[in-house]
Amino acid sequence: MLYSRLEKSQLELHICGSVGADRWVDAAQFTRRLGIQPASSHAARLYQIFQQKSSGLVFFPDYLLCAAFLSLQHEPLSHLLAYAFKLYSSNGSGRLTQAQFVEAAGKCLALCQEDATNTFQQADVEERGTLTYDEFMQFASKKAEFAFLSTTDGAVGTKPKSQ
Repeated sequence: MLYSRLEKSQLELHICGSVGADRWVDAAQFTRRLGIQPASSHAARLYQIFQQKSSGLVFFPDYLLCAAFLSLQHEPLSHLLAYAFKLYSSNGSGRLTQAQFVEAAGKCLALCQEDATNTFQQADVEERGTLTYDEFMQFASKKAEFAFLSTTDGAVGTKPKSQ
């Protein structure tokens, strides 16, 4: 299972360069981190998909989160969220500030900024201004609106088709 192999190796954090490295990368850095040929048309297209129009750069955690989603799509969403906490923390610790949580929750949980901010404030019971994956999951386990985190393939929240 990819999740358990990455969990043990921390490879995603090494590739991301989240500790002491720039997480915004140009095309050369992008292909170097992925270990692919820069001259490849596939590499160029992949870079363009994630390229921010304003800066011309790619925020590498966004790419890695997408790759993790594709690899973990049949796993509970909580697995992807665990990676998001690692990828979006500025030092790889998995401890997110409110702004980092809002970004990760928007991408993984489809929460709007206001809902993500409110969720963060409710989950940060010790009011430290940061939140870990375990702290969030402890909070979420008590909320019916987050029950989908522990299911696979979106089993919760889908209505059966009427006949």
